[in-house]
Amino acid sequence: MSPLILSKIDFRNYFVESMQSSNNTSLQEASSYALWEIEGNELRYFPPTRLGASENPPPTYEETLLERPQDDGESPPPSYQEVIVGRQMAANKNKRCHVMLSYQESSKQCVRAIKERLVREGYKVWMDENNSSDIASMVKAGKAVEMAQVVLLCMSQKYKDSSNCRSEAAYSYKLKKHVIPLVVEDGYDPDGWLALMVGNEECYRFCTEYDVECNMPKLIRTIESGIGDQ
Repeated sequence: MSPLILSKIDFRNYFVESMQSSNNTSLQEASSYALWEIEGNELRYFPPTRLGASENPPPTYEETLLERPQDDGESPPPSYQEVIVGRQMAANKNKRCHVMLSYQESSKQCVRAIKERLVREGYKVWMDENNSSDIASMVKAGKAVEMAQVVLLCMSQKYKDSSNCRSEAAYSYKLKKHVIPLVVEDGYDPDGWLALMVGNEECYRFCTEYDVECNMPKLIRTIESGIGDQ
């Protein structure tokens, strides 16, 4: 007897239909999980998806970058850095990142606005609402630094003059935390010990609501890149 010769498309249809019409529930389920597609001379396997899941899942951030329309050549393709950031954001998406806000009491309103935005982005944020100088608060701040993946130094003249704030900043650097300096007082530039500590690091300004809107995306990218390095 001569062998039965099927085209690739016939084989695919026979394979899937046979599994779906089987009385074996395991085979029926497998047919819903496994999809085969014939293209030219290639047989490609598409990974299983959960039952009931959409056949066209939403694109990832990286895919959005790579598939961005070119607008008749005016928009450049995504840079290597954009793709890397996209991968880092995808990898860190489900991480529960702990961000600590180190600040001085006079900047509370501005710092609280930063906290609210970060919480909406899915970060776990620690902010000492009492911001007192007693021993218990200092112990809590020390624990917060130890738990943090990222420490935001909310700098102002009063922050620089505060011994407690100086201790928090110094401890953050000692533990090699990912420290990001923010300026929360209009017209202030780091000086003294604070200038020596932050060195040439870029300082993001969060002095006004406009600053928060403009610089928050940059801050989030910096936080994500820091998580990826840890």
